[in-house]
Amino acid sequence: MKIYEVGGCVRDSLLGISPNDFDYVVVGSTIEEMENNGFIKVGKNFPVFIKDGKEYSLARKEYKIGSSHKDFYFDFSSNISLEDDLSRRDFTINALARDESGKIYDYHHGLEDLRNKKIRHINRHFQDDPLRVLRGCRLAAQLDFTIDRLTIRYMKKMVSEGCLEHISPERIWKEFEKALTGKFYIFLKYLDICGALEKILPEICELKNSLENKKYHPEGNSFGHTMSAIKSADKLYPNNSLVKFCVLFHDIGKTKTPKENYPHYYGHEELGVPIIKNICSRIRTPKIYLDYAVDSCLNHMKFYKVDNMRFGSLYDFAKKVDGKEENLYKVCQCDSYRKTNESIKDLDIKLCMLKAMIYCQKNTHFDEIKNLSKIKNIEEIKKRLKDLTIEKYRRNFYA
Repeated sequence: MKIYEVGGCVRDSLLGISPNDFDYVVVGSTIEEMENNGFIKVGKNFPVFIKDGKEYSLARKEYKIGSSHKDFYFDFSSNISLEDDLSRRDFTINALARDESGKIYDYHHGLEDLRNKKIRHINRHFQDDPLRVLRGCRLAAQLDFTIDRLTIRYMKKMVSEGCLEHISPERIWKEFEKALTGKFYIFLKYLDICGALEKILPEICELKNSLENKKYHPEGNSFGHTMSAIKSADKLYPNNSLVKFCVLFHDIGKTKTPKENYPHYYGHEELGVPIIKNICSRIRTPKIYLDYAVDSCLNHMKFYKVDNMRFGSLYDFAKKVDGKEENLYKVCQCDSYRKTNESIKDLDIKLCMLKAMIYCQKNTHFDEIKNLSKIKNIEEIKKRLKDLTIEKYRRNFYA
């Protein structure tokens, strides 16, 4: 019996990343021997064991017997070698093993691909598992790697043959959720290149047909603008999955506005809501993603007008977005990626006004707010709001 550390944990440690999970493969053993040595069998489809909180699998070969990513027959006899086991894996950088002495076993040039920041399939059996299309795009996003051209060709072929139809919505969302923690722009870019984006989120691809005024959005269409905004979100808020998700859908309603109104997309905020609800239902997103995406879609254009709202409108808007105002501000920041520093500062002022009104609604006597409503000049309202807020909220917000 020989035990090797394998897969993502070896890859990550070589990249200087702290692994989240550790996986071990056992070569030259049987179920009986494993159990006799204190390993507890937990796997149903193939032998997986737990000991001292760690997960161990018997080395195995896989044979495709169906169209799903779960449809495999497993051979885990004791004569399966380490090389046999590693050869069944998806990418070269995931087919690395390390023994107890620290020696690395690399049968597929994974170390070279790590150095070149390349994601490359191992062999033609890559096509056996449809989930590998999404996993490749997701790994590229998480590691900031490029995908090998031949691997992309395999991915395109798999998508064109309908492989994604065999992946459950829950599994698709799981890959999206992981990709949101990396460079989400890269994930979407590769999904688009291999044709998977059209299959999973056709509504996003429809944005390619929504032309934009190049004076404001030089990409020429709403899809290009959305991708640029996602790239901005990756840069400004790399660890904020919620903001990235909201940015992806903030202009989705532009696909439904009348073409004769171009270059204007009046009402795209409201038109986007049912689209977002349908997508989130289809790919099984958690409710918080749905709620925040709908809020951002509905209110991002109004946020830009905060400092020009009449008092009553500002009062009502503050009540409406209370609790989501920070997220809304961040989405607008990403949406305004081409704006000047002065314009970004203007967004900060809008957030201050909104926070001030929200704070006053919760902490100020009604008569004080009522007195503000009698003021006609918006500049004076801004000053009074700031005065009220500074007086009662300086330490928490203006410090």
